[in-house]
Amino acid sequence: MWAFDIRNWLEHLNPLTWPEVLRQIALSAGFGPHLKKDKVKRSSLPEMDEGKGCEDVITMLRNGSAA
Repeated sequence: MWAFDIRNWLEHLNPLTWPEVLRQIALSAGFGPHLKKDKVKRSSLPEMDEGKGCEDVITMLRNGSAA
């Protein structure tokens, strides 16, 4: 009952839906916009101990002091 039925999907395709289907295929194949990496230089970021930031977030959430 919950399975994906390809026949039902094909019945709902029309000329307006094909561009979106093809766009999704192109995006998954890597033809989407290329995002710039490292907009912020690593040297300008504050040094943090690995895992320490997670502990701070968890503590803030537990205390209810998330601002």
